[in-house]
Amino acid sequence: MKSWPLILAMLLAISRVAEAHRLDDLLQAAFIEITPTEIRLQLNLNPGVEVSDKLIWMIDRDGDRTISAAEEKIFSECLKQRLSVSVDNHPLALEVLSAEFDPPSELRSGSGNIKVEMRGRLSHPLAGMLRLRFENRNWSEMSAYLVNAVLPRNPTIRILKQVRNDNQSLGWIDFSVEPSKSEGWTRTAPLIATALLAMSGLLFICRKQRVDSIRRGNQIDGGGVASVK
Repeated sequence: MKSWPLILAMLLAISRVAEAHRLDDLLQAAFIEITPTEIRLQLNLNPGVEVSDKLIWMIDRDGDRTISAAEEKIFSECLKQRLSVSVDNHPLALEVLSAEFDPPSELRSGSGNIKVEMRGRLSHPLAGMLRLRFENRNWSEMSAYLVNAVLPRNPTIRILKQVRNDNQSLGWIDFSVEPSKSEGWTRTAPLIATALLAMSGLLFICRKQRVDSIRRGNQIDGGGVASVK
């Protein structure tokens, strides 16, 4: 996930917007990567100064003004519950992979960030024209949203179009997946093996019939000579 193309540029742009304009909302920026086997999601939370205490209160459950690993895990799991990802109307179960929380002092300053990385495993390989749907239902009363696909690292996957609702809490990504050469060979190899086996069987039958025909011919010729004698 750290090697995603374009993420650094996007985060820099978001940080500039946050510094210049944001005070009273929680910016939630979602970056989505499509791979042949899973959908990867990175969600960045950047609270404005006026809402930072509310967010910290939801994270720091024991009120000790620090964020423990256990509190990070609980918050990330709660965050996940109000996210949904589906591919062609097939919902994916999200799994939290990692979480990074800046200290409360940085979150209160408006420059702090929370980054949570997740994935949803695909039940079967993707192929053809497909649509991904993403929705973020976390804290709509105080949030500003962004959602964007990142450039796929796999050359068989192409992003075709992105559509979002007005506040970008909901987005659709149209994409296509072409079978790779190895996948194509995997699919055609059994057919080729079956065809070769069938051809071998036909050759064996033809050869057997030819041998039987020669033997019958020899038997007829032998019988003719005996009668002449």
